[in-house]
Amino acid sequence: MRAALCLFTFFLPLLSASVFGQEAKNRPSVVIEHEGITLTIKADQIEGSSEETLVARGSVVAEYGDTRLSADEISYNRTYEVLTGTGDLLIIRGITWLKGSRAEFNVKENTGVIYDASGFTDEELYLKADKVVKTGDNVYTAENGFLSSCTGDVPKWQIKVKKATITLDESYKLKGTVFKVKQIPIIYLPYMYIPAGKEERSSGILLPSVGSSNAKGIRIEQRLYLTLGRSADLMLEETYFSKRGLQHGMIFRSRPSERSFFNLSGSYIDDKLNAGGWSLTGLGEINFENGFRAVADFSLVSNFLYRQTFTDNFINATRPTEDSAFFINRNFEGGALNLGIHQEETLFSQKNTRIRKLPEASLDFNGWRLPFAPVYFDLSTSAAGMSRSDLLIETPTITQRLDFSPKIYFSVPLFQGLRISPSLKLREVFYSDSVAWEDGAPTVVSDNVNRNYADLSVDLQGWKLSRTWGESDSVRWKHVLEPRLRYRLIEGIDDYDSVILFDDADAVADTNELEYSLINRFYTKARGDSSPREWLRVKIAQKHFMDPDFNGALKENTVNQFFPLYTLTGFPYLTTERDFSPITLSGRFNPDSALSVDVRSDYDADRGRFRDFAASGRLAFNLLSVSGSYYITEDILEDFGQSHQIQGGIGYGRYGRGFSATSHISYDAQDNRFLNYHIRASYFWDCVGIVGELFGYNLINRDERRQVRVSFYFKGLGNIGNIRRAPVPVF
Repeated sequence: MRAALCLFTFFLPLLSASVFGQEAKNRPSVVIEHEGITLTIKADQIEGSSEETLVARGSVVAEYGDTRLSADEISYNRTYEVLTGTGDLLIIRGITWLKGSRAEFNVKENTGVIYDASGFTDEELYLKADKVVKTGDNVYTAENGFLSSCTGDVPKWQIKVKKATITLDESYKLKGTVFKVKQIPIIYLPYMYIPAGKEERSSGILLPSVGSSNAKGIRIEQRLYLTLGRSADLMLEETYFSKRGLQHGMIFRSRPSERSFFNLSGSYIDDKLNAGGWSLTGLGEINFENGFRAVADFSLVSNFLYRQTFTDNFINATRPTEDSAFFINRNFEGGALNLGIHQEETLFSQKNTRIRKLPEASLDFNGWRLPFAPVYFDLSTSAAGMSRSDLLIETPTITQRLDFSPKIYFSVPLFQGLRISPSLKLREVFYSDSVAWEDGAPTVVSDNVNRNYADLSVDLQGWKLSRTWGESDSVRWKHVLEPRLRYRLIEGIDDYDSVILFDDADAVADTNELEYSLINRFYTKARGDSSPREWLRVKIAQKHFMDPDFNGALKENTVNQFFPLYTLTGFPYLTTERDFSPITLSGRFNPDSALSVDVRSDYDADRGRFRDFAASGRLAFNLLSVSGSYYITEDILEDFGQSHQIQGGIGYGRYGRGFSATSHISYDAQDNRFLNYHIRASYFWDCVGIVGELFGYNLINRDERRQVRVSFYFKGLGNIGNIRRAPVPVF
């Protein structure tokens, strides 16, 4: 609609010029100049050119400044400098164009009035009124009319007004308004303010939204929006829940410069049902001219029950971890410097696990080539004050961890594309505290631990076997086999049980292993294709452990997950000594851009069964799309590790164009319950749309949460309802 209107307003002067300016040389014209104003009148017939009142008839066009007036008849009074037009009247000024039955304009004062007016004062909102008065250069007032972005004798929606003050490229100030759908009155508002033209922010009270949920009851929300200068704004929110009470919230946004921003949001409620609390999240960044970058990214919550109760989506309700980080970073050629603090808190039933780095400094160098050979060097160093608190251990406020790790690596070509790539990393880590074990229970003691170990790996890959089928002028197929081999030796970690496990940098164990894999790739290339497409890929891989107890790090009848166990598969599998890992199978089927299927599974030969299976896929065809995933894992220990989940989604249409609908459902087949669902349906016309959503989620030991949301979207006006943001921009 906007594009069509822009084209119309662009071509309208050209069309009118071609109509009214045909054989312009033969048509009478008058040029009047007075006090710097030039008025030009052209018509089929002009009378009184030298008299006080000039009258022009027949396809009359009058132009002064940036204003163009066309009518069947136009008169001009030289004394009062007033133009009067009647019959098939049209006035154009910039993107503003208005039709009417009669108009009077003061050329000197640049004011006037149009009767029975209809047209556009901006690119979106259509205006129709008994009278439109031009009171200033960019200011109009309209009486007894309506505004709408819809066309037709009966617009799909309109705002009936008694009086409107219109400031071009700024605002509409409306009094005595009635919002109508078709001709049906919906709501009366004594005053409305609508921003226009330049999308500048302005303070104001937003329309209230109403909704309901089975867990929180009827929901009524009122928001106040405040602009804090050109670079910041604040949204204050008050939300009443009939079952819970009054929740207070705020959203602060700022962008002090092109190099910086900071956003902060929070909420608080004293819940009637004892699930109250507060949450605070923030994200900010400053990019300094000297290359340094400062980032704050934090998420704090008083208790996890509050987040589960008052969040509006399944991911936030089930996320077990809260992360907060503040850091300063400086990247340079071949390296990076970082200084920061970090906290990670994970939810557990008895006591949460909290890990902190207060603070941590690191300096890394990567990809430095030695001057005498194609050999590369990396160096990682860090110093941190660590702490950990959980059900089993409680460290001091600061446990020192000093880390120094150089690495050297290179690659040597052998034959037929085969390359051997060895690397050697040496690592030394100092801990000011350690763990002592007594009767199977850990205790933190102040004894130092100095861990030294070497990590050697040798990769052998690049060799391929291939065969091609098909003629050059038809569809061709190619099968490629890629064998790969990696040997890894980590040696020197004799103190795995003595080290406090703060993060994955500490969960490293000795190993002596060989990983081997075979990748099958099938390519196809049709005639006219610029490049082949991978039609099918299948990979099979396994590890052989020559040190099955990992130098004592393995714990029997316990799930073990340390480096480098998880480099083969993300599913845990080690609970006892074994010489071979499960066989990992993975594949991707992608016959064309519309269909893609991924499959992954781990087969445990020791137990003679598949440990897990996962499949996901997507099909898109014109306006229809279907996606799904399936996961199942078997027990790794008795009554531990078993899961069975199904997810699916279907969508039709394009959001913002006619009818569209999407749905997503997650189902736990293990516990026979729906985890979450989200269903949305919408319909958009040229100037109005309606969107409805039904979503809910089901947590263990919690009632199912359900909520219905509806919003209406009006071109040129905005949206009304309780869906905060459209998935994609509309209109």
